[in-house]
Amino acid sequence: MARRSSGPPSPSDSPLDALYQGPLDAFIGSRKALAAALKREGKTEAATAALRLAKPSPSAWAVNQVYWHARETWNRLLSAADALRGLQERMLAGQSVDPRDAMAARQRTAQAVVDRAVEALRDAGNPVTEATRQRVAVTVDAIAAYGSASTVYTPGRLTADLDPPGFAALATLGEPNLRLVKGSASTPQRAPASPTQKSSRRGITDVSDVLQRERADAAEKRRAELQASVEAAAREVDAARTEAARAETAAAAARAAADAHIRDIEAQRRTLAQLEGQLGQLMNKAGAAEAARDANRRSLDAASARLKTAQAALERS
Repeated sequence: MARRSSGPPSPSDSPLDALYQGPLDAFIGSRKALAAALKREGKTEAATAALRLAKPSPSAWAVNQVYWHARETWNRLLSAADALRGLQERMLAGQSVDPRDAMAARQRTAQAVVDRAVEALRDAGNPVTEATRQRVAVTVDAIAAYGSASTVYTPGRLTADLDPPGFAALATLGEPNLRLVKGSASTPQRAPASPTQKSSRRGITDVSDVLQRERADAAEKRRAELQASVEAAAREVDAARTEAARAETAAAAARAAADAHIRDIEAQRRTLAQLEGQLGQLMNKAGAAEAARDANRRSLDAASARLKTAQAALERS
């Protein structure tokens, strides 16, 4: 499309969406690639369902592109359609309302969706005949008639044209048909879906259901794995706590023994200081005794010398 997008497509984690956003001539190849990818992941049921998905008609594909790549234009149509349906319900309830402005708004927004869809066909190199434009217009008119709360089709995943529910299948470009259907104002009658519409919706639903079921199974398996991991971690925490308590007890005992040794060392240091003091005193006494001894020796030597001198003198006399 020349104007690719007026806003980014809504995020989706479904692998189906890529099939309907891509080029129409690549649908078959993309469908095979999706099935092959699902098969490689072990999702054989989903792969088989994916292969049954119908290729969209050119007109349905074009309407899909408006949903994926011009979401604001799409949403304006649904808003205008819902507003007109609300007026219809008020009219059925007997209220006096003027629907002309709502009809004009619905007409303008439907025309915008048709124009964007035709533009998508031209940009993709597909021929746009009057018949194709008419099919696009009828489908857009059906979408507007169903409104935003419809469960008849999946937005962005049309594979076939839609028929308006209980309305004449007129081109949206013409005067809107506001023929009111008798019945509950809150539950307007709807024409049953065609076999083609039912088949395409069933194929899409099959794949979606399988993928959702497998995602749920994977989530449950992951939850079980996480629960097992939590339980294992809890056991490890309990074991670590027990070991930490044992280590704390051993550390306390070691601290007590160390404190006792410190007290012993301090007591021995005090005893050593006392002994060193006593040793000093004894050393002083020993020094004094040695000095007295030396003095006595000197006195003895002097006396001995005097004795020898006296003896010698005695002998000479």
